Amino acid sequence: LRFVDLGDGTGFKRDAWATGASRWRIAGRGLCLEGICKNPKCEANGHQVIMTIGYRVFDIVADTDATTTQCPICKNYVEPITCGFNNCWWRYEGKKKDQQGKAPIKCSSDWQHADDAYHYFDQQTHPIVTWTQLKIEAVKDR
Repeated sequence: LRFVDLGDGTGFKRDAWATGASRWRIAGRGLCLEGICKNPKCEANGHQVIMTIGYRVFDIVADTDATTTQCPICKNYVEPITCGFNNCWWRYEGKKKDQQGKAPIKCSSDWQHADDAYHYFDQQTHPIVTWTQLKIEAVKDR
């Protein structure tokens, strides 16, 4: 699966809550995934939408399907490309493949705290890599 490189779990951006966000950019608490809606009949078509996953362990490779990652407006499937967090503690573990012909590399992060703001990995500054395994966990308290 092609998804943003979470690196060591640091270096993400923090945005304060906006008062005038589009309906497809509203984030619930915990883990949120983001991707582009590709439904030409949807008002969010071509826009990056936020899909709230909440407090849980989410396996990006195994759990991504039509019921878990869908546009909040039209409910069509959206391929996740990056993630964000708020009001939670989070960590990840997985295996990423940096280059063709090379073995996947195991990687993980320690627990990170996301306060009452939107913390996210910007795919413009973090490269997209191939993950053969990626589990992200978000909990309310530690």
